[in-house]
Amino acid sequence: MQKKDARLTRIRSEYLETPGVKLTAAQASRFWNLGTDDSRTALESLVDARVLGRTRDGHYVLLVHSPEV
Repeated sequence: MQKKDARLTRIRSEYLETPGVKLTAAQASRFWNLGTDDSRTALESLVDARVLGRTRDGHYVLLVHSPEV
């Protein structure tokens, strides 16, 4: 569980530090050196938490109204 929490914290921090970042799950997987499933799970967790949104073309972006912003 701590490993998953650390991943979410890292991904959330990257998005907050670079608000314009727009990544697919595959790109995020390479960027954070995660497996594709781990990357998608982490990103979807942040979507569920309303930190990130997913565009129609499958990119994950920071939500403007995110509780983190």
